[in-house]
Amino acid sequence: MIRSEFRADYELAQRAVSGDLQAWEILNEHSYRKLRAYALMKDIRYGEDAVNRAFEAAQCRIGTYRGESSFEGWVWGIIKLQLKKIYAENARNGRLYDRCAVWGGIVTAVIRWI
Repeated sequence: MIRSEFRADYELAQRAVSGDLQAWEILNEHSYRKLRAYALMKDIRYGEDAVNRAFEAAQCRIGTYRGESSFEGWVWGIIKLQLKKIYAENARNGRLYDRCAVWGGIVTAVIRWI
């Protein structure tokens, strides 16, 4: 069910599904910078890649956006999934990787040897 506060996002998404590139650009412009900043706070090393992958996935799956949350919230969920995929790719390749996350306003770095 579409929540009233997210109706504008949903309507833009539906226009994007029908091929309206301007609608996609509006959705993108309103959320990209903010989500990129959040992703970089979550993981400075892989955040940018996760955001780019997420927006590409969001564009392909825009028809699945149901308006139950903001478009920004929906894409944030995709970003988190993309980060998990990136970590799994690195684990499979046997790479050392680090994750930076913000918990309670304190930045902590976790180094994992795979």
